[in-house]
Amino acid sequence: MFSAVSVAAVFVLRRRQSTPSPFRTPGYPVTPLLFIALMLWMVVDGIVARPAIALAGRRRADRLGVYFAAARRSRGYNHGEHVMDNDKEGSSAELRLDKWLWAARFFKTRSLAQKACNAGHVKCNGLAAKPARAVRVEITLTC
Repeated sequence: MFSAVSVAAVFVLRRRQSTPSPFRTPGYPVTPLLFIALMLWMVVDGIVARPAIALAGRRRADRLGVYFAAARRSRGYNHGEHVMDNDKEGSSAELRLDKWLWAARFFKTRSLAQKACNAGHVKCNGLAAKPARAVRVEITLTC
């Protein structure tokens, strides 16, 4: 799929250029169109032949998109309220607050998360939180 999108970019780049391209694609535009059609046929065939595997790949691609959207959004720290409810109840998994804020991409670096905690910008259940505070399920974090 990504190969087809990359080859499709040839059409876009050729339209944007005002000067002739330094590289000539043999058989242009038939060769790239044939490649794109073949790639799309392979994707459709994969979905028809093994829908469960194709769905799992789609979920993985969606997670990747969410990751990139969150990474682009985190240019320092984000303001807002966030509830941690992703772990199972009764789980004893604990993590330092600054490490969790960094891993969840609210801060670009762990030291920025520590500075925000020390400055009082991060609150757990309405109270100022230190960087070493243990983060558990159902704690409301406010940045």
